[in-house]
Amino acid sequence: MTKQKNHEQDDKLKNIEKDIKSIREHMAILNKEAGITMTNVNWLLKFFWIVATASVSSLVVGLVTLLLK
Repeated sequence: MTKQKNHEQDDKLKNIEKDIKSIREHMAILNKEAGITMTNVNWLLKFFWIVATASVSSLVVGLVTLLLK
């Protein structure tokens, strides 16, 4: 009886180990894809930096023209 229980427990542990290995493989793939996505967002950051710079510079020009009038 104990041999059967040990065999069942061994089978369950093997299944759990397979599941953990599978989850780790998927996590590695997800981490890699997330890294690619983060590097692809750099163009968006540059775009917003240009828009913010243009907005601030137009405000400065507007203030200077008001002060000179």
